[in-house]
Amino acid sequence: MSKRIIYLLLFSLMFLNCKENGLDNILGTVPNNEFDNSPDTETGLVEDEAWLNENSDMPIKNEPIPYLQTTAGYAYFRNPVVVVMGKSDIVVFAEKRYQTSGSENDVGVTGSTAADIVYVSSQNSGKSWDVFKIAGRSSESTGGNDAVASPVVFKIDDKTVVVVASAGAGLSRIGTSYRNRNPKSELKYAIGTYNSDSGTFSWTKEWTDMTDIVKTATENVKKEGNAKSYDYKQFGTLAAKGFVKDKTLYLAVTLVDQGRSGGYANNAFGNVMVKGNYNTSDVTWSVINNTAIGFSTVLDGRSGYLESVAVGLTTDNKVYYLAGGSSYYGSSTGVHIGEGKEGEQPTASGQVPGSEGSFSYLEVLNWKGLKTYNPTNYDMSNGTKQRLFAHVRGLNNRITIRALENSQFRQKTGSTEYIIQGYPTDNTILAKSSSMDILGDGTIVMVAEQGGKEKEYYLVFKRFTQKFLAMKLGLE
Repeated sequence: MSKRIIYLLLFSLMFLNCKENGLDNILGTVPNNEFDNSPDTETGLVEDEAWLNENSDMPIKNEPIPYLQTTAGYAYFRNPVVVVMGKSDIVVFAEKRYQTSGSENDVGVTGSTAADIVYVSSQNSGKSWDVFKIAGRSSESTGGNDAVASPVVFKIDDKTVVVVASAGAGLSRIGTSYRNRNPKSELKYAIGTYNSDSGTFSWTKEWTDMTDIVKTATENVKKEGNAKSYDYKQFGTLAAKGFVKDKTLYLAVTLVDQGRSGGYANNAFGNVMVKGNYNTSDVTWSVINNTAIGFSTVLDGRSGYLESVAVGLTTDNKVYYLAGGSSYYGSSTGVHIGEGKEGEQPTASGQVPGSEGSFSYLEVLNWKGLKTYNPTNYDMSNGTKQRLFAHVRGLNNRITIRALENSQFRQKTGSTEYIIQGYPTDNTILAKSSSMDILGDGTIVMVAEQGGKEKEYYLVFKRFTQKFLAMKLGLE
């Protein structure tokens, strides 16, 4: 009998017992959603085709990651990025903000507070986790001068990652205007080699400055419409999985004019595209010429779109990016994710809702959906492609997964949306950033910020079969 069936039977018996004793509400209206129905295999991977068919009526797992949970006043874990190394090894990178939840506009680096990029690993598909370790160096951040946050994780191969992070002032807004701040915005990168025996990285290149290549680009920002009066010298990253093609890394660096706190806040955004050529020991970075752009703003200094992530290349070989929607525009359901090509304004042609925070984007290159398949010989790179997208519906709202058309950023015709289970209960709306990847057996994994308090979320690990998502999304 599967753990899922045992769980449901135990819950039913417990609920009936409460009803018999007149304690109808002892469990609340919705049970705690923490559960683990992972296969009983050493790797945690599904090894039986029948198991997929029998265990696709609910998610495989929905549990907080034990070593990435906020302790207010001490450590705030934010902006998770999940990366599968090999078939069954999962690594989750995240920010660790020390002693403070971040800046006024919820950014991890402020120029004065300590912050690290940390990671946890699982060598059995998320069944259990090792304790967190610091990424990019051997010691903790001590303050603003060595703080890093908002990781963009580029997987080069199953042994190698390049991590780019915001540093210095980053994208933060405080009571001092950017021109009077020190340190200014910085970008840093590190290169890690993964050891699958220990589930740990050795950092062949520790945090290394790459700021100067971007600073020059901020002097030549293309400004359109009423963006002309804004200054885009401040910059940083949005936490995400990075886009890599043929060992070339594509990075969207967000440009901003945040003004300052105290009634002088701006929220003017833009971006510039950066390319990195990876070799065996380093990355050579360069700005793609004429790509720096300021997004259109309204009179109060606010853009309709926020931070950007490079997610692919267009048919004319330009960088294709997605930009978060601004919660200042419209109702919580009227905020949309923008799409754009390098050097061009984002547009909401697909009208896919989404607000601030990091979003999930995943291209499944061999989508099985409702079809049965043998998970032990699943081919991750050859088959029918399906793009998946997940983000909050509005500011601090429910996270929703959507299937996208393959050639346009719009919900796939005939598909439905799937609002993922809340945490700790289904009626918990509070959520923000998320990230997705795929295991060697074809199951989909997600890490999401959910529940707790605003700026003090739980980091929750989730796992789904493709059949489960196909049923929820109305796909084949």
